[in-house]
Amino acid sequence: MAARCILVFLLFVLAINLSYQYNNTKFPPLNLYIGTDGDGFGAGSLPLGVQSPYGVLRLGPDTSNTMDIPIIFNHLAGYHYSDSHINIFSHTHMFGAGVVDYGEVGIIPVQIDSIKHLQAMISKRNGYRSAFRHE
Repeated sequence: MAARCILVFLLFVLAINLSYQYNNTKFPPLNLYIGTDGDGFGAGSLPLGVQSPYGVLRLGPDTSNTMDIPIIFNHLAGYHYSDSHINIFSHTHMFGAGVVDYGEVGIIPVQIDSIKHLQAMISKRNGYRSAFRHE
């Protein structure tokens, strides 16, 4: 008798779960660029990159503008939305303040067709940076 009651109860719970309509609405798209634009002390200075909670490293891009004039207030987090060139992908970004003066160990993948191409890239004023667009 007890087994029959348990079976009826489980069938009842199963019927309720099957009849329930799940609302599968998706979240609206997340804007990853919030806090990455602005000038002076109004700049958000939020790093655009991946991180883990309480993690030491925050991988993200370090960018610059077309004239290669670093505006310190705009690059405290390494990334600024109005920039058009990626210099490196570095690992030590902070919220509100970054490493902008004393260098940074970074990585940037490059494709080199020949030694002449490498020499031309190094001899340019812009160095290894790459242009990008927001699309």
